[in-house]
Amino acid sequence: MNGSNFYPKMLTAIAQAQSIILLETYFVESGKICNQFITALIVAAKRGVNVFVLFDAMGSRGFDEIDKTRLQSNGVNLCFYNPMKIKAFLNNFYRDHRKLLLIDDQIAYVGGAGLSDQFIGDEYWRDNMIEIRGQVVLDWHNLYWQNWQRINTITIPSLTTDIKSTTTENALGKVSYTRGYFFNQIKKNLFVEINKSQSRVWLASAYFVPSLKLRRILCRAAIRGVDIKLMVPGIKTDNNMARYIGQGYYARLLKKGVQIFEYQNHFIHSKVVLVDHWVTIGSANLDRWSAKWNLEANQEIQDKVFAQSVNAMFVADLQNCEEITLEKWNKRSPTQKLKVWFWKYMGKLIAKIGLNGRK
Repeated sequence: MNGSNFYPKMLTAIAQAQSIILLETYFVESGKICNQFITALIVAAKRGVNVFVLFDAMGSRGFDEIDKTRLQSNGVNLCFYNPMKIKAFLNNFYRDHRKLLLIDDQIAYVGGAGLSDQFIGDEYWRDNMIEIRGQVVLDWHNLYWQNWQRINTITIPSLTTDIKSTTTENALGKVSYTRGYFFNQIKKNLFVEINKSQSRVWLASAYFVPSLKLRRILCRAAIRGVDIKLMVPGIKTDNNMARYIGQGYYARLLKKGVQIFEYQNHFIHSKVVLVDHWVTIGSANLDRWSAKWNLEANQEIQDKVFAQSVNAMFVADLQNCEEITLEKWNKRSPTQKLKVWFWKYMGKLIAKIGLNGRK
């Protein structure tokens, strides 16, 4: 889907908010979409809703001063995560890559899309946002609260305990997150699920630069007969370097039985994994940057019905992909092979110091 599917629902939720709005995102650019959200947030603040907005300082470089002033002068609590400082050096690499909109502690929207016109129009970026209700919403509130209070003296009101019932109450859902290199629930849980997978492991990632451990786990699963499908960007991407680095791992994965599909026509910005009836969806890419430097957050769902809907989404997306077979991969031109070889080894150097940003 694109922003035309999820932005209107998010804006409607903001318009209906009664007590509190929490917004956190990485990629923010001034433009049509951003203006719609700014206007909605200001209107909410003026009718007495507590509005808190947390943007990453690096990811929001395209957010202009005029829009910043509009929010701050109209009652919106605006904060920027980890502003860039020359003396900070490597600490500048720590980024808040989470994407969350939380309304009245009742509804949360989570996924991979930021606030940008890149997600609408004819050349839209393909991405997902899901709507969440039920007790797990409190976990999203708590995660936001922890991050906000570490960097801000303005206090967020205590969370609501009267959560409305939801039709997905029987679904087993939990929030998984990262806090840099030494705390990564997302990776840990993903590895556990892949290791015990029985039928399928389908992955979509905007930036695929996998660790050695992830590559080995995928190969082992493929060897024991699990259907492994990997969907990544084709020529439509915002980061060719990351694409070439990821392609450096194609040959070994293909030889072990992993199916690889490159998305055509649009840049696929999704971050979704489907393992049997388990799904993880959110902000985390399958790359080393997410694991090492970023604050990430995903919604995990263990539910057959939801898994079927994600399965249908994958099947539809695969219709817009070109499958990369081992035979086709081996027939690349010498120039293409040299390019991938070069970036594969450059990628190993980049991974050691973390010099490759992500949206």
